[in-house]
Amino acid sequence: MWIRHGKAGTPVAVVLPGSGSTAEFVGRAFAGPLAAAGHALVTADPPPPDPDAPDPAEAWGLALDALAAREPFALLGGVSLGAHAAARWASRRPGAAGGLLLVLPAWTGPPDAVAAVSGATADEIDRLGVEPLLARLRTLTTGEARAAWVVDELHTAWRSRGRAALVAELRGVAASRGPDRAELRRIAVRAGVVALAGDPLHPATVARDWVTALPAAGLVTVDHPAVAADRAALGAAVLRALAAAGVPTGAR
Repeated sequence: MWIRHGKAGTPVAVVLPGSGSTAEFVGRAFAGPLAAAGHALVTADPPPPDPDAPDPAEAWGLALDALAAREPFALLGGVSLGAHAAARWASRRPGAAGGLLLVLPAWTGPPDAVAAVSGATADEIDRLGVEPLLARLRTLTTGEARAAWVVDELHTAWRSRGRAALVAELRGVAASRGPDRAELRRIAVRAGVVALAGDPLHPATVARDWVTALPAAGLVTVDHPAVAADRAALGAAVLRALAAAGVPTGAR
C-alpha cells in the first residue's frame, strides 16, 4: 500500500492524498520539497471503500495505525480529505508525529455545503460515467487557466479508478466530518497550513479557522498559477508554513 520516495534511514514524512486523488500526485507535489528538507516521502493511494469504515478519514486512520506500529514518522499531513484524516489522527495520538503538513483543508467539523459537492459529483459520475463528466468539466474550464490544472489532475486520477469505486469514495467523503475545533486544539505540535486562493472547494476561510484553533500553526496562501506551473509549489508552501509556526503551547 505505502510508497516511499527517498533513501532508507531518512526521516519520514507521511502525506495522504485527497479524495479522488492519488499517491502519484502527492509524489509530484511533495517528494522534491521534502527531499530538499531532508525527509523521505511516504504516501499511498486512498484505501478502497470499506462498508465497515464508511468514513474515508477513519479508513486512513486505520492505515496510519498500522504504519506507525512498524515505522515512526517525523511529519504527517495530507491534502484536502487527507489533511482532515491526518489532523483527526494526530489529535488522538499526541507525539506520534513531530509536525503536521495540512494542505487545502475543506471544512471544519460536520460535513457542509462543500462536502455535499462530492456527493453531487458522485451522483453525476453514477449517471453519466467518468469520461462524459470529465469532458464536460474540460468544456467548462476552457479559457479558464486558473482551473485547468485541476481538471488535468482529475483526468489522471479518475481514470485510474473503477467507476463504482470512485462513486463510493466520493459519497463517503460527502458524509465525512472534518476535525472540529476541539480536536485541532488538542494537537500540540507545530503545523503548516496551506490555502489556495480563490478555491471554492477549499475555502481560505477554513484554512484560517484551522490556524486559529491549532496551538502552533503557520499559514501560507498559494495561487492557481503557481500550482499550475509546478505542483511542487504545494509542498514548498506547506514547508514554509511549518517553518513559520510558533512554539506549541500544548493542549488547550
